[in-house]
Amino acid sequence: MAIPYFYSMLKENDSECFKNGGKQCDNLYIDMNCIFHICLRDAKSEKDFKDLILAHLQMVTAAYCPHKLLYIAIDGVPPLGKLKGQALRRQSYIKSGNGIDPNALTPGTEFMNMLSQFITKCTGSHLPKLSSNVKVIISDSNVPGEGEFKIVNHIREQDIDMKVVIYGIDADLIALSLSLKQRQVFLARQKYKRGVTTSRSRQCEYLIVSSLKNKFLEPYSNEQKSSLNTTNILKDIVLLLILLGNDFLPKPEGLYVNSDTYYELSWFLQRFHREENKTIIKDNRIDTDVFTKFLKKFIEFDFQTFDESTIMDQKVIDEKIISIKLAGISISNTEKDEEENVKKLAQMECFEEHKKKVYEQNLCEKYDELELIKQYYKGLHWVLRYYLGKCPSYDYVYPYDNAPFLSDLVKVNQDVEFVNTEPINALHQLALVIPKKSSILLPSRYKESELYDQFSTVLTTSKPLLNTEINKWIKYFQEIDSQANVIVQNV
Repeated sequence: MAIPYFYSMLKENDSECFKNGGKQCDNLYIDMNCIFHICLRDAKSEKDFKDLILAHLQMVTAAYCPHKLLYIAIDGVPPLGKLKGQALRRQSYIKSGNGIDPNALTPGTEFMNMLSQFITKCTGSHLPKLSSNVKVIISDSNVPGEGEFKIVNHIREQDIDMKVVIYGIDADLIALSLSLKQRQVFLARQKYKRGVTTSRSRQCEYLIVSSLKNKFLEPYSNEQKSSLNTTNILKDIVLLLILLGNDFLPKPEGLYVNSDTYYELSWFLQRFHREENKTIIKDNRIDTDVFTKFLKKFIEFDFQTFDESTIMDQKVIDEKIISIKLAGISISNTEKDEEENVKKLAQMECFEEHKKKVYEQNLCEKYDELELIKQYYKGLHWVLRYYLGKCPSYDYVYPYDNAPFLSDLVKVNQDVEFVNTEPINALHQLALVIPKKSSILLPSRYKESELYDQFSTVLTTSKPLLNTEINKWIKYFQEIDSQANVIVQNV
C-alpha cells in the first residue's frame, strides 16, 4: 500500500510497539516478492541472486523459527485493477548491471517458474534451522493472488490463539493485520534504517500488532469500545489507511498525505464515533447510511485542507459577501455571527468553484464529475471488501487517473454489489503489463502479433481505462493461443 513513510512514522511515534531481534512462532509467513526485489538490487549475477535469496531465507527461518508451518507466498496474477500500476512501474524499471531484467519478476515468465522451483529446493534441504516436523506450503506465481493477500486469507482460517509471524515490507500488511482476529500477530522485516534495506543485513525487527491495535484504541473509553465493538473500530481505521494509499485507487483529491495526515484523520474519525456512536464498517462492508453521515461531516475536513493550502483572493470573497447580503440570506440571529457566517459561506462558494475547476482539468470530455464520483464510491467499496475478505470481483477496474474530493461522495448513497469473476491467465497479464523493452519475456506468438503495438501500451494510454477494453484484448490473446494450438488454462 502506497502510504508514504507510514512504517517510519509508526516507528517514530509508537516505538513501544516495535522490538529488535527474532521470535519463535507457530506459523511463519513470508511475502517472497519483497525478498526477490531486495536481493535483485544487491545481486551481481543470477547465481549471486539465488545465493542471496537462500541466505535471506535461512536468516528469516532461523530468526523466527516456526514450530508448525512455513508458508511462502509469491505474487500471482492480481485483480485487473492493479494491472495499470504494474504496467507503469515496469515501464520505469531500469535493467541492473547483473544481467537480470527486473520485469522478469512477473507471473508467467520462465524466470518466475525457475524461481518457484528454486524456492521448493531451498525449503527441501537448505534450511538447517527448520524442523522436519514443520509443514511447508509454497503458493507460487502460478496461484492467482497477491502474496500479502494469500497470507492473510490463510491466517484467517487458523485458530485465534495461533502465534503468527508475517515477514514482509509491504505497508499493506500493516492495514491487513489490523483486521486479523489472532491475538498474537507480529510483522517482521530486516532492521529498517533511514529507508535503506539490504539483502546482506542480518538484523531483524518486528511490529507487535496487538500493541499497535491498543495504541489505536487508546483514545476510546471502555464504554465506547464496548458499544462500538473494537473490531469494527479497527476496521474503520483500515478504511482510513486505504484512503491514504492503496494500489487500486488514487488518493482523494485535496488529501495531502504526510506524517500528520493520519493523525488528523484519526482524530476526525474518533470525533465521529463519539458523536454518532456508530462505525462505518459493519459485517465487513461499508454501511452506506453511516458513511453518508461521515461524508457530510468530512466536508469540514476537505474545506479546512483547502483553506490551509490555498490563498483565496480577498477581493473575490468580498464580492461574494456583498452578493450574499444583497440576496437577503439570513444565517444567524446576531450581527456578529451573521458577519462570520456570511464570510464562511462566501469561502465555501470559493471552495466549490475550486473543485469545479479541478474536475474540469482532470476529466476527459466524455465523462462528467458525477460519473467520477460514482466510480470512486464503487471502488472504495471494492477495496474495503478485498482487504477484509476475499476478492469480490477479479475484473473490477477504476477507470480514471484522478479521484474526487472525498466529501463529494456524499452525492452517492447506494448499495454496491459485484459479480464474482475469475482471475485472468498469467500469460495474458504478462502480455498486457510488459513494456516493449522487455518483450523478450513474452511468448513469440504475442510479440510477433500484428497488434502488438496496440496491446503493449493499452494499460498506459487508455483514458479512461475500462475493463471492457482489457477483456477485449484477453479475447484476442485467446484467439492467438487457439491459432497456435496452445491450451492456456486459468489456474
